[in-house]
Amino acid sequence: MYIENYDSNAIYTTDFKPEQKSFGLTWIEAIKLVKSIIKLGILEYTVNFNSTIRKLLEFSLDYPWNSALHKLTEEILCEILRSNSKYPEDFWTLFIEDIGLLEFLVDLKAFDEHEVSKRKVRTGMVANFLVVANILDGN
Repeated sequence: MYIENYDSNAIYTTDFKPEQKSFGLTWIEAIKLVKSIIKLGILEYTVNFNSTIRKLLEFSLDYPWNSALHKLTEEILCEILRSNSKYPEDFWTLFIEDIGLLEFLVDLKAFDEHEVSKRKVRTGMVANFLVVANILDGN
């Protein structure tokens, strides 16, 4: 799939992460399409998107300042994991294991702090994924 094979040659430099590849609006629109498909609630489609969702978690770490990416990833996960979801509860366990969600949530704090000008700056993505963790805690 397009998202899984992402490789851009566009590179830009910021104070926080020099020479980072651009994520771009096209990618955000592709993620919105994935979100729309998952919202349909068709289990067969969602199972096929597991590797894509895993890649979105990786992108969230690679692009710590892209709040649109983080919000869309949160919305996709919440759509699947919320208690009134169209997806069965027995699917949740397999889904969580397959995409490595628990490991991602546990390791998130280490990736969230960046040192800039001798002070620590947080990206804010923890707030997005805390919503997901709270859903898991409530289920």
